[in-house]
Amino acid sequence: MEITRRSMLTGKTHTREVNVTHQEIAAWHAGALIQDAMPFLSDDDREFFMSGITPEEWDDFFGEGAQMDRGRQQPIEHLTYYNPR
Repeated sequence: MEITRRSMLTGKTHTREVNVTHQEIAAWHAGALIQDAMPFLSDDDREFFMSGITPEEWDDFFGEGAQMDRGRQQPIEHLTYYNPR
């Protein structure tokens, strides 16, 4: 499924193909942990889904090889987006 998100780091909008179903999204929005609702997502896809941050942005901002925050589990509508303006 194509997922479009605005990056919390840059404010840019990105679209990625993410292997997720409507049922998995609904389970996450209903309160399931994202890693339980969408167990087959990679760390990169899970981070993109939650925050809109691409792997390239993550590496540019935090340095190559930095670990993504696997502890955050808030649904998208509860996240605050960074606006660089």
